[in-house]
Amino acid sequence: MDSQNARPGTVTLRLRNSLDASRIVFLEPWTDEYELKPGQTCDIVAEGDLSFPLEVEVDAERIVVYCFDSKGAYMRVLSINGKSVPP
Repeated sequence: MDSQNARPGTVTLRLRNSLDASRIVFLEPWTDEYELKPGQTCDIVAEGDLSFPLEVEVDAERIVVYCFDSKGAYMRVLSINGKSVPP
């Protein structure tokens, strides 16, 4: 973290698809994508400057998660429906 006011940290976000159709989860700005089937959960870990918020955008077909807007920020899917996802 470059800023004197940076608050580095780690956040875990759990998404649940309660709908009857699959959704694609996109991690931005890396453009990684993962299918989240009906009833499944997805655990995402993000590391970076906590003074910048994570943002989640949901529309009819996809879920987009935007990571902290800071140098060195990192985000990845840890698991889908309890099963580990390799980095």
